[in-house]
Amino acid sequence: MLPHHYENDRITHVSINNDFGSKGEFISLVRTQKNDDYWVSDVDGGKYEDYPNILIEKTWIFHGPSRLISLQKIKYGYYPLHYTFYSISLFLIIVFFLPLFTRIYKRQTVIFTVSYYSSLYLTGGLIVLFLITNDRWAHLLTFGFL
Repeated sequence: MLPHHYENDRITHVSINNDFGSKGEFISLVRTQKNDDYWVSDVDGGKYEDYPNILIEKTWIFHGPSRLISLQKIKYGYYPLHYTFYSISLFLIIVFFLPLFTRIYKRQTVIFTVSYYSSLYLTGGLIVLFLITNDRWAHLLTFGFL
């Protein structure tokens, strides 16, 4: 497992309007000084007014945000992020294994035809979308040093 990358930032705004996450917990929108928005669970707005400095934990190669770390008085507060590319990993695993299914299941049926064309367009489209957003193509070419 590769080490994580940390970026310093500062919270400027915490949304009062809460939403529900995928597991039913309350999540709120947090805006930072670098104009990044993160959906964070277990948000206490008063705590962020007292301690606005945070660290954003990002993955090494693609620099995708995975966790928000609040720099509090005597300890760190760890908060998971929602609505990231990694939060739909089960769906992505199924989509990226679809070409393997079509390779194994070679029969002239409707299921084969639908899965073949779905894997052809969906897998390619997701890869292009992933590489275009947040300049991940540059991170991949420079092995995460950009």
